[in-house]
Amino acid sequence: DMARTSALALLAAGAGGAVALTSLWRIEKPGEVEPRRARGDRVPVRGILRARGVPAGLLISVAVLSATDILTAYLPVVGEHRGIDPAVVGLLLSLRAAATIACRLVLTPMLRLLGRTALLTVTCLLAALLCAAVALPLPVPVLALVLAALGFCLG
Repeated sequence: DMARTSALALLAAGAGGAVALTSLWRIEKPGEVEPRRARGDRVPVRGILRARGVPAGLLISVAVLSATDILTAYLPVVGEHRGIDPAVVGLLLSLRAAATIACRLVLTPMLRLLGRTALLTVTCLLAALLCAAVALPLPVPVLALVLAALGFCLG
């Protein structure tokens, strides 16, 4: 039963990826924009990396992606250790992902309200604390709240 559900999920993900790839072919038209290299203008990588905010942005991106990957990989292990049903773990991961999407829906007003630096600082610190909280022996409903808040912060 679980194998059939997993196979269906993988097929749905594959179909979604195929649709996305197809839409890219329709959006991107080769030759529409002349590449910089064709004009002889080269942008040095060091110049990009020295631009204000780029190194910090890269570091934050790596941290967020790492936290998401670690959570996705280890929450099933934590769930198994605590006796949480695998389907519930899947729902918890889905809740985290939905909270990430929800965050992005309200990102612009939050940026206006707090500013980029304050928003990044607060959400990164909260995400770190919430990641640590996942390791605590919390009941499933509290773990769901922690993961929802974590997903929002990672968004």
